[in-house]
Amino acid sequence: MAQTKTVLENSKEALLGFAVQNKRLPCPANPSTSGTGEGLEDLNTGTGSCNRLVGALPWVTLGVSKVDGWDRRVTYRVSNSFSRSGSLPNLSSSGDITVRASSGGTIVANNLPVVLVSHGKDGLGGYANDGSGLAAATGDQLENSNGDTTFISRNADESYDDVTAWLPTTLVLGRMVSAGVLP
Repeated sequence: MAQTKTVLENSKEALLGFAVQNKRLPCPANPSTSGTGEGLEDLNTGTGSCNRLVGALPWVTLGVSKVDGWDRRVTYRVSNSFSRSGSLPNLSSSGDITVRASSGGTIVANNLPVVLVSHGKDGLGGYANDGSGLAAATGDQLENSNGDTTFISRNADESYDDVTAWLPTTLVLGRMVSAGVLP
């Protein structure tokens, strides 16, 4: 668990550095790609939009660990308003991601630009180191792997072992303002 938390914290810092340098957050990588293109953000250079808004953390693009503490790829979801190439977010931008305490439960954080998920020891709903999909998740873990904008963050128990991390909009925008990227 400690190694996974370190991977997620390092990834959050790398995401902030990328945002400052590139004036946007990176697109997710194709989670099932291995070989050429593995770990690279999946940006459509023609449109400047992400080919996918949920996938694997683009570890090669960010220069971070490929896997969590359980040797699995980290799921990464980004908001379109923070990832479009050539279209800077502004101080009134907000993300479209929500984190809840359980499916349909209390909102822990909302309007987020990005969320990261380690699918825990059981790996349900995630991807193996080689990009192969793991068994489907159920319950609250399903919410972290179903491709929508709602995620769960809660204490682990016998039915839930995911680890969820995110960056608040104010932190991303604040870092970009401090670096002179945004006015």
